[in-house]
This record gives sequence, structure tokens and C-alpha cells, in this order.
Amino acid sequence: MRRAALAGILAVMTLAAQAAAQDREDDTAVLGFGGDRYAAGEDLRLDEATAGDLFAAGEELELTAATGGAVHLAGRIVEIEAAPGGTVYAAGYEVTVTADLPGAATLFGAEVQVEGAVGGNLRLFAQDAEITGTLSGSALIAARELTIDAPVAGDLMLAADEIDWGEGASVAGQVILYVEEGESVEVPDRVAPAERVEQREMEEFRGDVGPSVADLRRGAVRTAL
Repeated sequence: MRRAALAGILAVMTLAAQAAAQDREDDTAVLGFGGDRYAAGEDLRLDEATAGDLFAAGEELELTAATGGAVHLAGRIVEIEAAPGGTVYAAGYEVTVTADLPGAATLFGAEVQVEGAVGGNLRLFAQDAEITGTLSGSALIAARELTIDAPVAGDLMLAADEIDWGEGASVAGQVILYVEEGESVEVPDRVAPAERVEQREMEEFRGDVGPSVADLRRGAVRTAL
């Protein structure tokens, strides 16, 4: 439901912005309304501050200016280099976060890198994912290949085919891992002690997180193909 709503918002945003800029000579359309900003174009460098929420769609997106509210980005290549005031929603083939985010983040893509810290909960769905920024909340991650080299202050719920636990990886809360039937995943004691690690069969993933979230994992794999 949340994914469908986000897609609908981005579609309406794109049409509105294009309609507002029919007379512009470049391929960028921008609409400001109620403190929010809507932008669409092939290559967008979002370098102007936004008081409210930001909605942007394009081939390549680069966010370099502050945003007072939430950020919604969709593109083939998405780079987040400036921190918003609210939650981040980003979808693309390549999604890279280098800014420290004060709030939560939902990231979806074939290749996702989180280099900056995340102040709230992280929801990440990818083919290949790498996390090196500190996670101050909990994390729900579904990926085919995951490298995590950062501390997680909350709980970690994870479904991945291959996991690389970096030297900086640790989980302060509970670790829930989804594995194929008959398999298990080794979690080093430095990441979390055995009494805080629970392994469940992959078929339970859909029931635990709901069909819409489970579908995001399959969607991320299809995006990469």
C-alpha cells in the first residue's frame, strides 16, 4: 500500500511539474506549492533549499540542498548528499546516501549504499546493499547480497542470501534472520551473542512482514536483472 501510494504521488508530481513548465527551454520542470517543491527532469541537481517536503523524479537525481520536511525521490541514479528534516523515501537502480539523516529512511533499488548515519529506523530492499553508516534505530533489510559494517542501536530483521559482517558491525537489540529451509547463517559473537539471535525459515518472511514488504524484496531483484 505504501509503495503504491508513493508511486502515485510521484506520478502526479511529475505531471504537475511538467504542466507548470511547458514554456521552459530545458528539460527540467519545477513547481513550488505550499512550501513543498516538485521537480521532474532527466538530470536534476537539487541544490535549492526546500522549506517543506520535496518530491523529485528523473533519470539522475542529486540532492545537495537542505529540505525542511520529507524527501521523496525516484530515478535511475539517486544520490542524497544533504540531510532533510524528515523521512527519506528513495527508489532507483543505484541509490547512494552520503548525508547523515536525522530521521528514518526507506530505500529501494538494485544497488544501495548507505554511507551516512541514519537517525531513525531503516527499511532497505535491494539486490546488493552496503551499510557503513551508524544506524540509531532498528533496521529491516531484504537483499540478495549484504555488507554491513556499522553498529545498529535497535533490532535487526534481515533476509539475505549472502551476508558479510564487517569489523564495525554490531547489533544492540535482537537479530532475526530469515534463511532457506535446512540452512543457517553464522553471526559472530562480536555482532550479537547467540541468545539474541533468532533464525526463521524464509517462507515465514512473507507472513511476518506482510505480502507488500515481501514483494519489495523480489522487486529489487527483478530491477537488477
